[in-house]
Amino acid sequence: MDVMVIAKHKFVSAKADGGDSTLVKPSDWNDEHDITTTADGVVLGVPPGAGPGAVQELPMASVFPSGVVLPFAGSVVPTGWLLCDGALLNRADQPALFTAIGTAFNIGGEASTQFRIPDCRGRVVAGIDAGTNRLQTYVGNAMGAAGGQQQEQASIFGTVDVGVGVSGNLGGAVTGASGGISYQPGGSGVQFVQINDGVQVSGNLNGSGSGSIRNNGGNVTSAVSNVQPTIQMSQMIKT
Repeated sequence: MDVMVIAKHKFVSAKADGGDSTLVKPSDWNDEHDITTTADGVVLGVPPGAGPGAVQELPMASVFPSGVVLPFAGSVVPTGWLLCDGALLNRADQPALFTAIGTAFNIGGEASTQFRIPDCRGRVVAGIDAGTNRLQTYVGNAMGAAGGQQQEQASIFGTVDVGVGVSGNLGGAVTGASGGISYQPGGSGVQFVQINDGVQVSGNLNGSGSGSIRNNGGNVTSAVSNVQPTIQMSQMIKT
C-alpha cells in the first residue's frame, strides 16, 4: 500500500491560481512550508481506521503503548524507555507503566507504593505457556514466571556388564547308571563304574564370584551447557 502525505499551499490567489503567466503571483508563493506540532512526544498521522483525512498529532502511546519491551542495540536507552533490569520503581512516578504491568514482576515484600519492572538481563524472553505444557513444568504459567538454568549435570544410563570368576571344589557322588557301582568321596574303599556305563554327578559347587557394573546412572559427565547460540543486547520497556 502506497502512503502519500499531501501538503496544501496556504495561499489562495485568483491571480496565482490562473493559467495566465503574466499575472503577478505573491512574492512568497514558493516559500518552503514547515510542518510543526504543538505538543511533545507525538507522531503525525491519522488514527487507525479513520481513513484518509487531515494529518493529526497522535500520542506516542498509540504507537508504543506502556509496557512494550523491545531489544535495543545502543548503550543508553532513549527518553521514555527504561532498561529491563528489574529496578524497583515508585508507582506514582510511572503511573502509566504501573497500570500496564502491575506487580507481575515483584519479588515479594515490596512496599505497596512500589512495583518492579522485568529483569531481562541474561535471559531469553518467551511467551506465556498458556497451558501448552511447553514451559509450564520448568518455568511456570504466569506473567513474570522465570526459570531454567545455564548448565545441567547429565547422568549416564546404559548396558550393565558383569564379569564373574568362580573357583572351588566339587563335593558329592559319582554314580553308575546301573546303580550300586559308585565312587563316594570320603567313603570306604574304591569302586569303579563299568565301561560305557553312563554316570550321574551330583553335589554342590562352592566358590566365589566378583564383577563390576558400569553405566548404571551413578556415573556423570561434565556439566552440559543449555545456552543456545546467542547475541546480547539490551531489552527496554516503554514507560
